[in-house]
Amino acid sequence: MTHQPPDISTPNLKYLDRPDVAETFADSLERVTFDGRSIRMEFVVNRIESSGLKAAPIGSRVTAARLVLPIAGVVQLLSQLNQVLAALKQQGALNDVTLVHSQNEIH
Repeated sequence: MTHQPPDISTPNLKYLDRPDVAETFADSLERVTFDGRSIRMEFVVNRIESSGLKAAPIGSRVTAARLVLPIAGVVQLLSQLNQVLAALKQQGALNDVTLVHSQNEIH
């Protein structure tokens, strides 16, 4: 029987919640880029301007937040989002048409 040393390459990290961190609302995800090491996501909010009663509304898509994750973080995010989507579909809150429409949006 061989004795193996403890795995010191993976630290045991304790989660600490910080209630003071602000939440950011976004209407949509504007773009995703990959630089070879990290995924960068830019989230936007829609700002509608008053254009008068007879004119079509006009507005802007304004950056609300940028999130940068290493590949391992993206894999974890994808896994958790898939679990949430599966639960929403099971509850009837989403259907396949909604999911297909959101995947086909181009900005």
